[in-house]
Amino acid sequence: MKKTVIYFFAIFTVFIFFGCQVPITAEDSHSSSTKKDVTTENTLYNGYFITGEQIKFVFDNKIYNESDIKSVQISGTFNGWDPAHTDWQMTYNSVEDLWEFETLLEKTPVGSIYKFVINNVNWIQPYSEKLHNMYLSDDGFGGYNTIITKPVL
Repeated sequence: MKKTVIYFFAIFTVFIFFGCQVPITAEDSHSSSTKKDVTTENTLYNGYFITGEQIKFVFDNKIYNESDIKSVQISGTFNGWDPAHTDWQMTYNSVEDLWEFETLLEKTPVGSIYKFVINNVNWIQPYSEKLHNMYLSDDGFGGYNTIITKPVL
């Protein structure tokens, strides 16, 4: 039984690690295919991708449907929860219709928690209906923060 659990965990960890390397768009996650990749879908909804020593945050407004977005910031334990911190300002990618920000993973250590902030005032809840609990942390205000996770191989 113990070997089965270890074997399952090893395969699951490899699947999660390599599944998190494939960026997708919201359109991809809503395809008509009956086979769904839960890991890839979680990657889209948790708002980040980890590749090597880099982390790329992605805010896809097709998921959240916020109106009149002028700016998107990342606010979390790694920047003192300061939505005005200019080093964490996302950039709009008009080709992909996404807001993006990339930095070194060491600046946002695994276990850090964060939220997206629209126009410096609207704190966005993670899409908790689509996320596994391993990505969610109670924010103390009746909602959730997103946890940065990276499987250990």
